[in-house]
Amino acid sequence: MGHVMKRPISVLITEECNLCCEYCVTDSPQFQKSPLTIDIDFVKKGIADHFACVQTRDIRFYSVGESTTHFELVKEIVAYARSISSSRVNVELQTNGYFSVEIAEWISRNVDSVWISLDGPPEINDRYRKTLEGTGSSEVVAGNIKYLADKIAVGIRSTCTSINIARQKELLDYCRSLGVMKVATKPVLLPVGTVTDNWSVDLLEYAEYFLEAWQYAQKRGMFYTCVLIFNFDRPVKYACRSCFPTPHLTPDGYVSACDRAFSGETPLKDLIYGKWLPEERKIEYDQARMNEIRQRSPEFMAHCLSCTARDYCAGNCMGTGYQETGDLLGVSERYCEAIRYLFEKMRPHETAISCQGDHP
Repeated sequence: MGHVMKRPISVLITEECNLCCEYCVTDSPQFQKSPLTIDIDFVKKGIADHFACVQTRDIRFYSVGESTTHFELVKEIVAYARSISSSRVNVELQTNGYFSVEIAEWISRNVDSVWISLDGPPEINDRYRKTLEGTGSSEVVAGNIKYLADKIAVGIRSTCTSINIARQKELLDYCRSLGVMKVATKPVLLPVGTVTDNWSVDLLEYAEYFLEAWQYAQKRGMFYTCVLIFNFDRPVKYACRSCFPTPHLTPDGYVSACDRAFSGETPLKDLIYGKWLPEERKIEYDQARMNEIRQRSPEFMAHCLSCTARDYCAGNCMGTGYQETGDLLGVSERYCEAIRYLFEKMRPHETAISCQGDHP
């Protein structure tokens, strides 16, 4: 399934987190001073509006922090979505995996698919993904992965940094040992509003290591993907759900086109296209902004017109391109180079390669 085909409503539950990852894209310590949690009435209205416009019934829990820190709210939202739908509601949870046995049991009965963040074996994962007390999180996370892996669809979502860029095959072996055959990796992103960090990787170098690991995964019967090849399974006109746009409900009451714009105060202002009006109990949508976002297709993007990978990329990540250029039609040239490299090596337009599978 190309990334563009996945269009759930995303509920960004809270800014509160029970881990303190060193490379956090949200600059986590800042948000832990007074973390916001989403208004349930806003969520209900957003889901009702979304279900009224589409035939699918897909909900995705994502978070600036960690969704399961507000477990009762997650349960209430799932129950509400099911109560207003005459057809089955598909529930996806993206999580850091650091939760109790009670929560794991509920997830196994009520969630269809879960993507758990894990960066490799404990010696790698615990270097970044620490608890609030500064200890490693791997023991709890690995236990929950093992518990869920034979009950529901489980995928691993891994962040690649300068420390583990050359250890992607180790990541695959470790995930397999936990019972997971589906892995997605992504180069570490700069925190929103910044231009430098301590963890970034050269994207072409990342692509070279990824290709080697992807070939290794093929031999082991595993599904391995990354943000650079998310749409390599078929030609596309848009890069992802953000370009339609598909709603992402933020903790402070805004509707965003992208996970990267996770609050109304985001520097990525053009990705915000709706606002919750609690007194009127409605969401005010900006149709003009929505139309601007919908223009993000290669036919309107000068940088993409002559690109060899155009039909299997469509400009790649809008949030990253916009952050780096300040233009909704902008692209990250760093990403472009790496995507073209993988396109030329994997040749998805000519060969029946195994790029078909789910994505976080």
